[in-house]
Amino acid sequence: MNSVSITGRVAREIELRYTENGTAVTTFPLAVEDNYKGQDGKRPVNFIDVTCWKQKAEFVAAHLAKGNRAAVTGRLNQQKFTDKEGNNRSKIEVVADNVEPIDWANDKQEVAEEDNPF
Repeated sequence: MNSVSITGRVAREIELRYTENGTAVTTFPLAVEDNYKGQDGKRPVNFIDVTCWKQKAEFVAAHLAKGNRAAVTGRLNQQKFTDKEGNNRSKIEVVADNVEPIDWANDKQEVAEEDNPF
């Protein structure tokens, strides 16, 4: 089973874009702290790329901003590609099934909860 659940902070401003056929998509890094503290007493942070499609992408772009906390559930996806130097690379991302804002980017929380189809 391919299932993942993470909670963290949006690490940069969210940019909504559209594919050539008009499908909404956004990808943003979520800063997720580990459950343990390192020798320096701080929790290491992992930056996990999250991709949202269609209505989810539009909702996230409208209601989340850099620094907001969010809970994401979805599936892992591995992208394989060749870089400019001809090296084979891969990247793991979370394709979101559900994004729940914990902090809201604006004062429209009541409207956003009604609009959230997820």
